[in-house]
Amino acid sequence: MSEAAVRVIGLWASPYVIRVLIALKLKGVEYEFVEEVVGKKSELLLRSNPVHKKIPVLLHHGKPVSESLVIVQYIDEVWSSSSSGGAPAAAILPADPYTRAVHRFWAQYADDKVPSAVRILKGTDAGDKEQAAGQLAAALQLLEQAFVELSHGKRYFGGDSVGYLDIALVSHVGWVKAVEKIAGVTLLDKAKVPNLVAWADRLCAHPAVADAIPDADKFVEYSVKNGLERRRWRGGARDRRVGEPLRHPRVCGAEAQGRGVRELAGVVGNKSELLLKSNPVHKKIPVLLHHGKPIAESMIILQYIDEVWGSDDVPAILQADPYERALQRFWAQYVDDKIAHASHVLRGVVNGDLDEAAAQVSTALQHLEEAFAKCGQGKSYFGGDDIGFLDIVLGSHLGWLKAVETIAGVKVLDETKLPELTAWAQRFYAHHAVRDVMPETDRLVQFNAYLIDVLKAKASSN
Repeated sequence: MSEAAVRVIGLWASPYVIRVLIALKLKGVEYEFVEEVVGKKSELLLRSNPVHKKIPVLLHHGKPVSESLVIVQYIDEVWSSSSSGGAPAAAILPADPYTRAVHRFWAQYADDKVPSAVRILKGTDAGDKEQAAGQLAAALQLLEQAFVELSHGKRYFGGDSVGYLDIALVSHVGWVKAVEKIAGVTLLDKAKVPNLVAWADRLCAHPAVADAIPDADKFVEYSVKNGLERRRWRGGARDRRVGEPLRHPRVCGAEAQGRGVRELAGVVGNKSELLLKSNPVHKKIPVLLHHGKPIAESMIILQYIDEVWGSDDVPAILQADPYERALQRFWAQYVDDKIAHASHVLRGVVNGDLDEAAAQVSTALQHLEEAFAKCGQGKSYFGGDDIGFLDIVLGSHLGWLKAVETIAGVKVLDETKLPELTAWAQRFYAHHAVRDVMPETDRLVQFNAYLIDVLKAKASSN
């Protein structure tokens, strides 16, 4: 018997798997579901996702795509028309670049805030349950407001049809309802989030969703039966970054597109009124303002820049092929997950084991050395002949990686171990869109010392 063209490696209870199944059903794509066993990782999973070794994984003609939101975007891009040959399939992501950026922002927000609180409430992770319930209630309140703004009085976040943010958020609804029973709390409260409750009811009754999200009692039974307090099947969940490197090097994405950019520098320790108004949710940099409209989160900004200023005259930041684009998104997220926090530890900005952090960076860079050979295909950059999405994301960390070598006395970019990556870094630094954006190493070392002084002063005043 031949393999199905589309296969999903997953576990029915994972919200990250659920969203992949919903996206496939919306597009009318037939697939084979390959169920994993809790506590065991199949050879197929380990071979298909050797980096994270986690579900979900989509196999399309044998090619693996990992990370649930990356998979959902891949599904939208590959099956832009009906797979049955009928009417065109509705797009999952909005057509308008700004609306698309906003949906990406809130989808990431949901993944940052909901799963961590749910794990505490159901006993998977240690933590203050009252605080977790408060965090989740606050997140749902913000999502209630977002629904009012984005739906424009229609049925879904995506308008008349189910979209990207609908899929990302509804995949958590089953576990939110389950922890209401497990922890004895009310979260989807009609009195506080009436629009979100009505949205959840409508969406859970949608034919593409109804069979993908089991009843809350089944989640409760699963939680008890499988002892989830000991087995952490997060299926792609990640801890929110504790901090970020100076993110303004990613403005080189706009420079690469040949666009004039006015950079409004912030002051460490103070948040400007403009920042607080432009990113009231996270209150963090970077924020891109385009005709006064704010876009937050650096990788979302990069994709927005590529979509708004894409033309035949400038190289695209993201590649045209959906599979290559999915790979770039996967590795870009890997970079931010593995390098940012470890870099902060090595800089002394956050507490942590220095040897462990150095080892984490070393392992990540070794994986990226191998990824360069696959993505670059013998060319100068991850993006091919010119810098692309992954080049910009990884390149934005280069300045701090070099600074860390001075601050922590460790060798990070070792030419003997990482010959391809070291040569790539030199080419990247010399690129015309990068030269004037990347701070010098000495300047970053001085800034780090200043930042530590600011943090110490703030801690002593509390």
